Amino acid sequence: MATRYPLSRAKKEVKACIETWREIFEDRFGGMIECAYAKGSCVKEWGSPIDYVPLISDVDIHVKLVEGHSLFDGARDPFDEALEISTEYEEAFLRRQPDHLHVPRTQIVVLNPHLLEPDFFLPSRIPEQNVMIGDPQPGEEQPAERIREIDLKAMLELGDVLRTLPMSAVDRVGVDLVPLIRRLTWRVSPTPVRLLSQLEDDPYGVWERNRTSVCEGLERHGYGDVSRHYREYYLRGWEVFRTEFRESKKMREMLASAYRVLRGVHAHALELSASP
Repeated sequence: MATRYPLSRAKKEVKACIETWREIFEDRFGGMIECAYAKGSCVKEWGSPIDYVPLISDVDIHVKLVEGHSLFDGARDPFDEALEISTEYEEAFLRRQPDHLHVPRTQIVVLNPHLLEPDFFLPSRIPEQNVMIGDPQPGEEQPAERIREIDLKAMLELGDVLRTLPMSAVDRVGVDLVPLIRRLTWRVSPTPVRLLSQLEDDPYGVWERNRTSVCEGLERHGYGDVSRHYREYYLRGWEVFRTEFRESKKMREMLASAYRVLRGVHAHALELSASP
């Protein structure tokens, strides 16, 4: 399995990615960043190949800026500077990992605009090893029912997403399938977690689990259909990665699994919302 799913190699490269961004933040934005930390599947324990898939999974980095600042303060042209920074990341990473499996795909989120959103919560626990800069403060823990309420709302809203997907897929071939995979990955990843949060006593704990553990929890509660398609999605993601996003058949199989995950969770959410 190590050869087919080289997770230890991928984990090493994720750590190199995070360290590269830490150095960029310090060198370019030191006085503007209050804190930064990595989060999500990239920094969890990986129990099976579904827990991280190169170029499918993100390396999520949350950045909180000093009040009144933006990442591009003082830039003559913010877009040119953004391209320069992305180049710096890629070149610095490749110097660290010349014989690489992948160049991890990063998603940097500036927290400041989200902090006043009623359904946005900071993590209730930020492990020290995930901190890149500063001293990030965990969010205030919310009542379990509030977390379940937000998660149920998000699952019910999938109805609108599912209605638009056929027209989004009907004319896609080859490289045009890649943006649709990207569009669905960020929906597929959290959706079964939202379902499990309805079923377990500690929804915060559910959000800290890796996908392997989430699947096991869904199976214990009788939602093996969602678990099966969730596993299929990421295992097919490995096949898409191995074939360098060049085989339309494999990408369509991955998209079919994504659709089944979202459709199944939405159906179960409708059942849960109708329960007394």
